[in-house]
Amino acid sequence: MNASASRKSAPGADRAWLPPLLSFAASVVFAIVLAVETATFRRDVQTLDAAEAHAVTTALDLCECAAGLVGACAVASILLLARRLKRRLDRVAAENAAIRRHEAFRRASVSNVTHEIRTPLTGILAAVELLDAEAAGGALDGAERRALLAVLRSESARLDRLAQDILSLARIEARAESDGRGEMQEAELAEILAQVHVRMKPKAEVAGVELAVVRAARVRRRCDAELVEQALANLVENALRHSGSPRIELTLAAGADGRGVFTVADFGVGIPAADRARVFERFYRVDKARSRAQGGTGLGLAIVKHIAQLHGGAAALECPRTGGCRFTLSI
Repeated sequence: MNASASRKSAPGADRAWLPPLLSFAASVVFAIVLAVETATFRRDVQTLDAAEAHAVTTALDLCECAAGLVGACAVASILLLARRLKRRLDRVAAENAAIRRHEAFRRASVSNVTHEIRTPLTGILAAVELLDAEAAGGALDGAERRALLAVLRSESARLDRLAQDILSLARIEARAESDGRGEMQEAELAEILAQVHVRMKPKAEVAGVELAVVRAARVRRRCDAELVEQALANLVENALRHSGSPRIELTLAAGADGRGVFTVADFGVGIPAADRARVFERFYRVDKARSRAQGGTGLGLAIVKHIAQLHGGAAALECPRTGGCRFTLSI
């Protein structure tokens, strides 16, 4: 929902300043009239006898006290008005700041997506042009033709992965905005970890990496098991692609608050300190050229973060002094 719609949802909010302003105006007018009339009566007191003059003077003193009270009410009204106006200005300023942040984020997202799409499209278009040239009478041998088809296949697959990750992230964000926790069910987290191990072990073996489950505590939580499995698979995939570690360890522990805490630890090259705070940002890559060459979309860890947040948890990175990385996912 945009800011203008949220403001429309509170009818009368724009007139919140009207009651105290009217009260202040009425108080000022009453105080002025009372002061004028009191002054007039004090001039006329001199024509009265002593008893009548004393009674009128007492009444006028009471009127002046009343005028003071009315003045105090006027001051209170204007202070109330000022406070309401300040709250409204603060709210409008916060809404405008949120709109500016949203617009900046949207522009950055569009720019990043455009940049990510441009590279594989360039490879695809170049291959298509060469194949068109061959069809028009060019000379390509079998090896060159196979190389062009391999480019088309790999770059098309890269675009497909990027589209899938973008759609996945959009669905997770939509569920978070609509309170998607109502769709979650009780699940044994150790079973999810075992499924991830079975799913990712063939990839690890192809890469020459040992993938091991070190410990799996018995923890039951309400969750979306498919999304939790996706987050863990992304963490393992990230370690396989970028860590250079000969071994990756998976653990599941019970947190002090009853949450399940998954850990994916590697013993590879680690991540520079300057990059650690940004690894969960969309399209952020520690080694951009190497990540693209290995088929990464730059969205895997961002998806992990949003899945954790959807479950009321968090994703975090630790880099021990001994080297490597420890990614944790709390559910």
